[in-house]
Amino acid sequence: MFLIPSGIFTFGLKGAGTWRFLHDQSGVYIRPERVTLPNEPKTWELSYNPANTGTFSLPVQKWIQQNQSKHSFRYVGSLAVDFHRLLHNGGMFMYPAIVNHPDPTKNRQEGKLRLMYECAVVSFLAREAGGMSVNERGEEICSVQPVKPPSAFGDLRRQQGARAGHPEIPTRARRPTDKTRTRTA
Repeated sequence: MFLIPSGIFTFGLKGAGTWRFLHDQSGVYIRPERVTLPNEPKTWELSYNPANTGTFSLPVQKWIQQNQSKHSFRYVGSLAVDFHRLLHNGGMFMYPAIVNHPDPTKNRQEGKLRLMYECAVVSFLAREAGGMSVNERGEEICSVQPVKPPSAFGDLRRQQGARAGHPEIPTRARRPTDKTRTRTA
């Protein structure tokens, strides 16, 4: 599994860790380096889309208000770039469910990231780098099994929310979203 921001190849091997390879100008990958999430809270960052904060559930909004001042904030808007930086600096990437959008058709009760293409990859790399990730229900994403697809695409496009990073932060943010919706007509 891998993520490729510009010039960097990040690869995880089950039980062998997460590794980063730099791409030099000649097109050769050089300097393999084992990646572990930093344990120093001073370097940790939070990464989430601040434009969506008001659409998150009230418990998630409250958690952000209580914790955002404890960490630096960085958000580029690209999962690969944001998560790659998190592997270097530590902290947590978060893409919670959207439950309070003014246009109810844009709500994503379980989250927006695709399980197979985004959540599983980030979760695996986080785990192999010493971290963890959880979905909206508080389940570790690496333990979520896709079900047999009822159609050609089935669970391949199943969407989830994600909180991935140093185990201490997703553990604090693990509480599943409140099932009651807060938007009033």
